[in-house]
Amino acid sequence: MKKATLYAVTSLVCLLLIAGLPGLARVQAQEEPMGTAADLEPTAEEIAAAQAALGDGVVGVVSCTMGNEWHAAAAEAAAARLAEVGLRAEIFDSQADTELQISGIESFTARGVSALVICVLDPPAVANALQEAAEAGIAIVQYAGRESAQQFGGVSIAIEDADLGWAAGEYAGQLIAEELGGEAVVAILDYPDLPNVVIRADNIEAALLEGAPGATVVGRYLGGTADFGLTSMESALQAHPDIDVVVSINDAGAYGAVQALEAAGKGADEVIVVGIDAEAQALQYLQDGYYFRGTVSTAPDANGLLAANAVVKLLAGADAPANVRVPIELITAETLAAQAMGTAADLEPTAEEIAAAQAALGDGVVGVVSCTMGNEWHAAAAEAAAARLAEVGLRAEIFDLQADTELQISGIESFTARGVSALVICVLDPPAVANALQGGGGGRDRDRAVRGAGSAQQFGGVSIAIEDADLGWAAGEYAGQLIAEELGGEAVVAILDYPDLPNVVIRADNIEAALLEGAPGATVVGRYLGGTADFGLTSMESALQAHPDIDVVVSINDAGAYGAVQALEAAGKGRMR
Repeated sequence: MKKATLYAVTSLVCLLLIAGLPGLARVQAQEEPMGTAADLEPTAEEIAAAQAALGDGVVGVVSCTMGNEWHAAAAEAAAARLAEVGLRAEIFDSQADTELQISGIESFTARGVSALVICVLDPPAVANALQEAAEAGIAIVQYAGRESAQQFGGVSIAIEDADLGWAAGEYAGQLIAEELGGEAVVAILDYPDLPNVVIRADNIEAALLEGAPGATVVGRYLGGTADFGLTSMESALQAHPDIDVVVSINDAGAYGAVQALEAAGKGADEVIVVGIDAEAQALQYLQDGYYFRGTVSTAPDANGLLAANAVVKLLAGADAPANVRVPIELITAETLAAQAMGTAADLEPTAEEIAAAQAALGDGVVGVVSCTMGNEWHAAAAEAAAARLAEVGLRAEIFDLQADTELQISGIESFTARGVSALVICVLDPPAVANALQGGGGGRDRDRAVRGAGSAQQFGGVSIAIEDADLGWAAGEYAGQLIAEELGGEAVVAILDYPDLPNVVIRADNIEAALLEGAPGATVVGRYLGGTADFGLTSMESALQAHPDIDVVVSINDAGAYGAVQALEAAGKGRMR
């Protein structure tokens, strides 16, 4: 298992890594409303006005340091967004050096830049340089902080520490409630020298105990760096060897805690760790299932993008809020997996791509290989594919496999022999047709399999599929909603499953989980064989003999439910009104 990397940092860079920005905690009163990302979205007219105002000039982007992952990403995102809207930008690397930052500000001021996007290292120390810039008419947009932008009439872009802490603590509390029966021994890694980070830790604790009031927080320990996290967790485990949850004000401190936990013989499946920052190493730990269960993104890209949008607003003379709250995001192994999936929008072709595809296909054809045209779903999918191809000027032919694997193989081989440029295919039996699909690919950019993740991935294609977890969750969630709204939260539930297919079991698992989340008072009396009308009929007849009070049936497909309806009707159970 990969070990955590230790980071040696100066006190200043430590501040940069973990300080974030001063904010008002949820445990404190909010003094004034914050602006949002939507408030900074520029119109086409504002972009044009900003371009005219900047002319041949430049926007100075002053980073705290380009030697840190977060700060480099924020500065680069700001510069990229400015370039996207036609505004030239230059990045200045302060290298975590206040004197160097002052000289960078002075240099940009002397050049007559129209705007500065800046991460301020030491607000009092750079105040004079920023005052001169403001007096010269330079618009100031501060990210990762607020005090300097407020002082000089600019716009501040910042994440609230209260939001970060609350998100981390809330998720930890949720995990404790769901996986540990509501009880846990919790250590919080804090950094008490920085007031804004204390706000973060205060909110971690408040949110965690709100979600899991039975948990015990045994202490707030010094974190912030891997070294501090390691030393603190070693001491904490000596006093409290039963610690099973660690929540940290940043990822770096949690890395050290992980080392201490591992050294103490506490496995990754015994301890829940939640951090803040969404650093690359933390994301890898999430993917590996190595202690980390969640981390809260401090959104460097969003900080940079919003700062650039604020520049557009200011240059255009448009209204912009003085303070903007950056939205945060909880990242888990599940959200990472979801992010790895593309969306329908990712496949929407441009006019140029359609023209290129037409040229590439020429007089050729796209083979659409259906699993069977004798089934409503499969016929509709194949016909929709062929219709869309025709709509964009690509000729398609549908081949009906008639649910016969041998026929599917011959169909693939026939299309391959004809030299088709692409295959759209519903794969009946991935191992059985693998050779036929391999023969079509042959290392060339052709005969791409589409539909069925295993086959498409194996041969460098694209897979288009609904996630069984999503299907099951949607069905179970709606059933739970109906139980809560119409049955007072109580019901006797039968689930129709199809245990021979692992992906369908995932569907059934999610039906049950979502239903019980929405209606925890419901009773699931069993998972019964469904999948076809015959199985659904037979299974529901047996289920009703054992549980005649069944009043909810949720099926992994419609076909099984048709049989269940027959059994329910024969048993004299009418439709509930």
